Amino acid sequence: MGRTKMKQRNTQKQKLSTLTKGIMVAAGGSILGMMLYFTVFFNSADVEISKAEEHARSMMGYEITDGEVLASYNWETADILRAENGIDAASVSKTAQITPHGKDDSQGLSPMGKELNMKLAKSKKLNPEGIDISFDFRRFEDDCDFYSRGSYFNFGMRKGKIVIAYKVTDMDGYITQINENTSYEIPKDKEYRTYRFSYDPQKGKAEIMVNGVTVWNNTSTPQSALTWKTSDQVIIGRGMKGDGSEMAVLDNLMVRSTRNVNRMPVHLLSFEAKAEKDYVMIRWFTAKEIETDTFVVERSLNGTQYEEIGRVKAAGTSTTLQAYALVDKNPVIDKPAYYRLVPANKALRSITVPVIGYKFRKDHIENLPAEQAEAKFKEDTQK
Repeated sequence: MGRTKMKQRNTQKQKLSTLTKGIMVAAGGSILGMMLYFTVFFNSADVEISKAEEHARSMMGYEITDGEVLASYNWETADILRAENGIDAASVSKTAQITPHGKDDSQGLSPMGKELNMKLAKSKKLNPEGIDISFDFRRFEDDCDFYSRGSYFNFGMRKGKIVIAYKVTDMDGYITQINENTSYEIPKDKEYRTYRFSYDPQKGKAEIMVNGVTVWNNTSTPQSALTWKTSDQVIIGRGMKGDGSEMAVLDNLMVRSTRNVNRMPVHLLSFEAKAEKDYVMIRWFTAKEIETDTFVVERSLNGTQYEEIGRVKAAGTSTTLQAYALVDKNPVIDKPAYYRLVPANKALRSITVPVIGYKFRKDHIENLPAEQAEAKFKEDTQK
């Protein structure tokens, strides 16, 4: 550790851009013996937000975008500390209350004039190499931290403007520090907006989005992992006080892992799901494999608990393009299902690569005749 090379820089890159529809991220990475998850994004059309489904805010069209859910809260139950999925909170301000003033007339969280300071229970899962944080928030104060962790990470607001600070470590051990006040000022109009920070360690790319529009981005050295001090606790809403009333200020918090630095003996080119008549076809391609025995495909209904639905014999050791497919003969209908790929490797035992989300429907656009498919696409994109 004494010889660890370090460098620090404050970035000044700021760029406004719109969220593109067509995104496809496909590659793998893992640390020896650990279970890691990546995200695969599909082309899709925006649809109306529905809080009835667990990961509705991540759903666009028929496909869903997300990796492993680390912690998600919507405060629709009476227990403030209980996560809808993933890691529960360990503590929160004594004044905090769940009130019926969340987004879309749902329940949300009100600090009641005192700092919210919701601390998540400590967990190794909160040390991902890439992270995606999203939540609905309306501004009453000028300064607060949305998601912070010691001196290593802070996504917050200063004088009304979004601030971001984080550290990454590249494959050579260099540490880069990003610490920036963005130019985006959060409107003080008491309206909920969806705020999101995501970091892709394979590309070294970070983005901040507001209602799906990128308001800040930065690119570090590719293959750079987020750096965490594991003893530091995650705090949600440090300095977040609201207006002192029962008016909720925070709703629909979700923390997910994204991708990881590519250290795998399997170079995965793509991993995708597609409707085929009455079943879902899972397909993937590899460019390189080292002593890979088998690929296991698992499915989940909540993004956290998985069951095996089938396995395919791997090529073993290969440096040429390999194509694989597995059929889910009994797909989940009209509800999100999550698939992940687990290659069994002689040297590394087992490692987990991407997680993809897919929603299968009997009238899926992929199964319709051309004219009906075009009409269906126009109908969905106009909603």
